[in-house]
Amino acid sequence: MNLTSNNLTVDEAKVKDFVHGRMEAVENGFLCIWCQKGKDGPKRSKFFGPDESDQAALYCADMAKKGWDVYFGQGFLKNPLQSPLRGKESDVVAIICFWFDCDIRGGVHKENPKNLPTEGESKAFFRDEIPFKPSQVIHSGGGLHLYWLFDEPFIIKTENDRAFIKDISSRFQLLIIEKMKSHGWKQDNTSDLVRVLRVLRVPGTFNFKSKPVMVEVI
Repeated sequence: MNLTSNNLTVDEAKVKDFVHGRMEAVENGFLCIWCQKGKDGPKRSKFFGPDESDQAALYCADMAKKGWDVYFGQGFLKNPLQSPLRGKESDVVAIICFWFDCDIRGGVHKENPKNLPTEGESKAFFRDEIPFKPSQVIHSGGGLHLYWLFDEPFIIKTENDRAFIKDISSRFQLLIIEKMKSHGWKQDNTSDLVRVLRVLRVPGTFNFKSKPVMVEVI
């Protein structure tokens, strides 16, 4: 069943497939779904445990149907929190991937478009210049979100675990950022473990920043 928002159809099957894929990888921990209505509108967060992937997918679709931008947290949290909180790095108990938020020309960004790659340039860059090929690429309606999925979740049991994975996540993104600089392109480091990335969106929902565009796995 698809849901409709302002004559736009929310692809519930894509939402469910993506959310299930994220949540079924982790036995313990809560996924944060964070939503905002308009640029300066209200914000909400809702947390879902390992056995609640169906409920999480339905919530994402329902909020998109109502015209909310829908985002998800990269780190799974130890406990659910009160809305609209998203958590801190100290709350993260598991991550399932590394990620990169690549701004591209044509999206709504603070950066000068001259300092950003086109969609074609960014695809060629990750294909030809980064030896680690992404497991998944999502078009957010304003950029590309790339994910390098782990064979199994990285579980954070100690502060040493946290420092270790945070350091690698940061260095992984810095490697990409430095390579992009050689082309004159500027990108932000978004490696913090609790990152919801106001532009890391759920496929099947819409980017409402300007003209609504569906978020797609490409």
